[in-house]
Amino acid sequence: MLITGGTGALGRILARHLVINHEVRSLVLTSRSGIAAFGARALVDELTGLGAKVEVVACDISDRNAVGRLVAEHPLNGVIHAAGVTDDGLIDKLTPTDLFAVLAAKADGARHLHELAGDVSAFVLFSSLAATIGGAGQSNYAAANAYLDGIATMRAVEGKPATSIAWGLWNLDSGVTSHLGAADRRRIERAGYLSIDPVLGVAALDAAVGDGAPVLVSVPLDETAMRTRPDQLPAVFREIIRVPLRRSATGPENSGSWADRIGTLTPDERSAAVLAEVLDTVRGVLGHADSESIHSTSAFSDLGFDSLLSVELRNRLAMSSGLTLPLTALFDHPTPTALADHLDGQLTPDGNSDASGVDWDAEIALPDDIEPSSVRISATDDPECVLLTGATGFLGAFVLRELLQLKRARVLCLIRAEDTADAWRKLRENLTWYRIQGDMTRVEIVVGDLGAASLGLPAEEFDRLATTVDAIYHAGAQVNWLQPYQALKAVNVEGTIELLRLAAMHRTVPLHHVSTTGVYAGPATPGVALRVGDPAGPGDELPSGYTQSKWVAEEIIGLARERGLPVSVYRVDLISGDRVTGACQKRDYVWLALKG
Repeated sequence: MLITGGTGALGRILARHLVINHEVRSLVLTSRSGIAAFGARALVDELTGLGAKVEVVACDISDRNAVGRLVAEHPLNGVIHAAGVTDDGLIDKLTPTDLFAVLAAKADGARHLHELAGDVSAFVLFSSLAATIGGAGQSNYAAANAYLDGIATMRAVEGKPATSIAWGLWNLDSGVTSHLGAADRRRIERAGYLSIDPVLGVAALDAAVGDGAPVLVSVPLDETAMRTRPDQLPAVFREIIRVPLRRSATGPENSGSWADRIGTLTPDERSAAVLAEVLDTVRGVLGHADSESIHSTSAFSDLGFDSLLSVELRNRLAMSSGLTLPLTALFDHPTPTALADHLDGQLTPDGNSDASGVDWDAEIALPDDIEPSSVRISATDDPECVLLTGATGFLGAFVLRELLQLKRARVLCLIRAEDTADAWRKLRENLTWYRIQGDMTRVEIVVGDLGAASLGLPAEEFDRLATTVDAIYHAGAQVNWLQPYQALKAVNVEGTIELLRLAAMHRTVPLHHVSTTGVYAGPATPGVALRVGDPAGPGDELPSGYTQSKWVAEEIIGLARERGLPVSVYRVDLISGDRVTGACQKRDYVWLALKG
């Protein structure tokens, strides 16, 4: 019998169980370190004393050749694949290295064993509950274990023995969960997932293998804890954990959201009540007995919040308050007091400002000096010179391709770079990535910055462009779904204003602005599809700083149109790949998800 990860804490438990309870007399235990692993020699002596023949082999289970040598030298009758590593983190911080390291130990190892182990009587894969219900910060680990479940299902269809068990958290002091502290374990248990005692764990293992189903879940559940958080109950458990259809309420103080409870309070009472709610929620996430030990002015990072706990706090506050909070809420408001002030502002909006303090009416303004010139080029089918922004992006690259199909146009590409050589490098790499070809002799580089005054250009260069270009194609933007409006304003709003100034300075030329369908907060009429003329915004109803910035830019362009500038807006949605080459933005999360 082979046990991968056999010298680890879990592997040692499994090895003892097989020898003592199932009288297995021949074991092969693998790990990266082999017999040099901590406790390996003592384990061999212990199991040998019980009558078993035990070999500890250093083997990287993700290396197909190494697995081939292993099975050739040690013919197998059964496999338990318990090896694995974790590398937790939020998905926006996940790197290919973080992904592949976890996949290698779990998924690659399982595949190699499936293909090379031969005819075995047992093929057991140690999967994880994360593959079934997800896990905060464990997208890579969930994917790797879901692959194990898939391998087991495939083997079962082929008539081969297979058991994949999606385990909860084992109560071990070492192994892949050794990085979890007491607070982490309490947080998991508060969600209703209890730790697995090793004695019960091996009994569950026997039951799972005897069941015959290819994929099973094994985790002790705290049904009471789960019923207190019905909104976070995974769908797979809804037939097991019955929750009341209505919230129970013992009094007005326990019913409804914050907005319902603070409506009649004075401003001072309201602020104190919101801060108390925040501190109480912080206490709950950290597992503290009371909130008096939590200082309202301490930074969340000092209180022990990492990225995963920050997401949990944000989720709890959003649920209890009824507010929509961005993932960056704790980074934007780094203390309980600051966060409470932010929530208080959202619960009691004032005038035209939303919770971020943005006065949307004030944001929508076009400087008085931007007026159409008497020299007007309102449209042209064959321009001599055009200015393009965003050429190093996805959509901008294809706009450049289309512009190069015009008869004679020189295309000036505004690119933020250290110098012209660096800009050319960025442009060529981007065009190569999207498999775009064209007459590059008609392309000129303008090193500038959308987020700077006058596009980051010297006055004489800005003036030259204003007297040269026949049209402006504005496809450039700072796209970020987490940053607030103020962080994106310089590029997405002020950059648009500078382009309008350029378009009106010496010769009034057309400006083509690429926007997004995200500027709509929702359909004007429920159940009726959006139309071009439906009102966009308002800013305080849009879900992200990015869509807010694009809406403000559109509103400013509307002011320019009223002054007589020839402007056009193109609202795009999700953009697919090229019809011929298929080239698309496959490094984007949406495409990675589809590919997965």
